[in-house]
Amino acid sequence: MATEAPLQHIAHVGGPTNHFLTHPDKDHPGLRWWSRTLNGLTKQGHSHDELARQILAMQFHGYHSQSWRPIPHTLPSQSFAFYWCAAPSPVTR
Repeated sequence: MATEAPLQHIAHVGGPTNHFLTHPDKDHPGLRWWSRTLNGLTKQGHSHDELARQILAMQFHGYHSQSWRPIPHTLPSQSFAFYWCAAPSPVTR
């Protein structure tokens, strides 16, 4: 199932990880995007494994579609993402 990998990482003992940065398929579009985006940090010596434990991404739209169009309402999962992003860091909670 497509959601199993992300859900396993949420329950990870060391905290959630960015599953794209540790994706086993090195040609995966998500891994390629994150690698490009974090290139400056990897050039400074940070590994993908390290960054995967330190960077959390909240997606407003959890999938990518060429036929995307706005929906007329906010989904409950989107409301949760907005709340989570606005809340204080877990370190300060």
